[in-house]
Amino acid sequence: MATQAVGFDLPFRGRAAELSAVRAGLSALARGQGTILVVRGEPGMGRSRLLAEARRLAQAAGVLSFCGVADRNASMMPFGAVMDAFLGGPDPVLDAKVLRPVAATPDLRFLLVQTIREQLAKAAVRAPLLVTIDDLQWADGASQLVLRTVPARLASYPVMWVLAVRSTAEAGATQTTMDRLAEAGMQVIDLQPLDADAVEAVTHDVFGHDVDEAVRDLARRACGEPLLLVELLRGLAEQTLRVGRGDGYRRLPDRFRRLVSQQLACLSDTARGTLQIASVLGRDFTVRELETLLDRPASALLEPLGEAVTEGLVVARHDGFAFRHALVQEGIQEGLPADLVRRLRHQAVDAGLRAGRPPEEVVSMLVDAALPGDAPAVALLRQAASVIAATDPTRAADLSVQAMALASPAGADRGALIAETGQLLLHAGRPAQAIALAERSLQCPLDPTAEARLRLIIASITGLAADLSSADAIRQCRIALDLSDVNPPVRAELLAVLALTTVHDAGTGAASEAVADALAVARRTGSMSAEALATTIGAMINMQRSGWEACLAGLEDAAILTTRVPVAHRLCVPQVWTAMVLAAAGRVEEALAAAGRRAANNPGIPVLVAAHARSHGLLVNDPDQLNRVASLLAGSQRPLACASAQEDAGRLGAARNSKHAIGLLEAAMRTYEEAGAHRDAARVRSRLRELGVRRRRIVRPGSGHGWQALTPTELHVVRLVADGATTAPLRSSSTSRRTPSARTCDTPSPSSASPHATS
Repeated sequence: MATQAVGFDLPFRGRAAELSAVRAGLSALARGQGTILVVRGEPGMGRSRLLAEARRLAQAAGVLSFCGVADRNASMMPFGAVMDAFLGGPDPVLDAKVLRPVAATPDLRFLLVQTIREQLAKAAVRAPLLVTIDDLQWADGASQLVLRTVPARLASYPVMWVLAVRSTAEAGATQTTMDRLAEAGMQVIDLQPLDADAVEAVTHDVFGHDVDEAVRDLARRACGEPLLLVELLRGLAEQTLRVGRGDGYRRLPDRFRRLVSQQLACLSDTARGTLQIASVLGRDFTVRELETLLDRPASALLEPLGEAVTEGLVVARHDGFAFRHALVQEGIQEGLPADLVRRLRHQAVDAGLRAGRPPEEVVSMLVDAALPGDAPAVALLRQAASVIAATDPTRAADLSVQAMALASPAGADRGALIAETGQLLLHAGRPAQAIALAERSLQCPLDPTAEARLRLIIASITGLAADLSSADAIRQCRIALDLSDVNPPVRAELLAVLALTTVHDAGTGAASEAVADALAVARRTGSMSAEALATTIGAMINMQRSGWEACLAGLEDAAILTTRVPVAHRLCVPQVWTAMVLAAAGRVEEALAAAGRRAANNPGIPVLVAAHARSHGLLVNDPDQLNRVASLLAGSQRPLACASAQEDAGRLGAARNSKHAIGLLEAAMRTYEEAGAHRDAARVRSRLRELGVRRRRIVRPGSGHGWQALTPTELHVVRLVADGATTAPLRSSSTSRRTPSARTCDTPSPSSASPHATS
């Protein structure tokens, strides 16, 4: 495989400790001592580069160096790797006239080993020697015999041995050689992935100073593997020169795919075909899935999969196999025809479902494979979204949006799908997108229940949030209630929301009566979601009249009801209100405990874990804990929650480190401004003025609510989805599930929280 010299012209990054070990061995040579170093690592980790650096350092120190490389295709040639090292070059250390006659006589192999040892000893007396042997795992048996015996015998001579071997190749003769070398006192260098600083340095080595974030993101995907990193970066650089940076990073560069093709070329035809099919399944795959797609028994897959494991392309796991690196899997898949990939993915989804894998595990393969109008794909996406909504609301909302993009515009259940998507967007902390989708969809004909559900979503957002006007919520509820043939549970939910939004005008008595009507309809129709919402709102309305304890009891009843309601149909989370009521009543410890229980019950949802940590940080005035909360929320698509934590951390930490506090407050202010939270931004601007920093208000497009809350690009995507756009134009927009907008709306701060404020 012609990849050994890749990147040798670049600076050697991230291997300071390994080079120190090499230098120590060279220093020992000056004292007349021998050293055995074994460089061990996965394919592409830089074993060959470290050996080259050892030879460069030896040359600078005046040490003679000899280089041998074992050839997998010459494993039947006795002493091949050894002869390559000691007989090659302008100044061979061994005399070919002495060695070759002995090598040709099978009975005298051990005599040849002794002859090699004696000639090396004589050469080492004249001058110190460095011997490097690469790819020890491919060395023939005779060369292995030399390498497992001669280094130990020459330990008292100034001979430094540096041998490179794959981490996964220590078996058979190679394992025996390693055991003998260990007895002789070898030192092992295990090459690990490059750290973040080294990756950044290599990125600049290839791109110079002009490195954008898209390049950094792709560089991080190489996971610190030098070979993949260098080829990926150089491929990106070549691609940038040809097509510019616009959309040039959407596919892996041609250069990188050629590297993957070279790696595949080392496999047999059967193994290569097996991996090509496996790449369609994603990074992880099972034997059963391959059996279905290849129509072969498991016994026929043993040899090709074993070959792929030996080559370091695939690793075996307890529940199946996985490509060792995701980029390699993508490179193989991108080399296949798109239509073939689509058909194979459909087969793979069917195979996965038959094998008992849950829909949410296999549905990712369907997203790029399904075509518009694929009803089974739409059904599977909706099912998966419903299953994961409780644990991963963001992904659930994305799957539902993708289902809308595939669904037929004339489908009978399109209205229900739109309403379902709006509900999931709401629970994912993206209320502006939910409102925009609802408002756009209401411009098209819908069945009464679907229209009522969309108006209910708008009302629940605009009416229940403290910083928004309830006038539009009241209007939406009344329009929906005037529709004929609305599903009774939806009508009950509308009555409950209307009761809360009109409580200031109609009074608690009239509002309580409206809630009672809603409860009656909900119980008559058996709608748990409507009953849970009405119970929650009833508890909040009656708080002033009945007191804290009665309110908390009602919220506890609502929480029990909510556990029986699918997340996609919940319009409120009573536990959030419970914590807020406890805090308002001065029972802070109980409020904190309630938040802690919710976080403990949902350890996979960062926003809930962060909410508990934030509450505790505020309680004990710990800016460090609030810093950690902001870091935890940074990748959760909850920018406002992150900004709120940054604001708290900056406020509490200003006295200790004003420079760091200013940075946190400025970051929070930018997020607030981008999200249109102008009052929050003004508050932070005031805090910055107290610290001597003046910042003007920045007016950006996208301020406000509903359609005004979206940028032009986001608005374009929503229109595509609402109009039944296919996945092709949806992918062509700059907002996607892989690159969410930084403006994604989020949960309001506790001062303006609503009962639907968290998932």
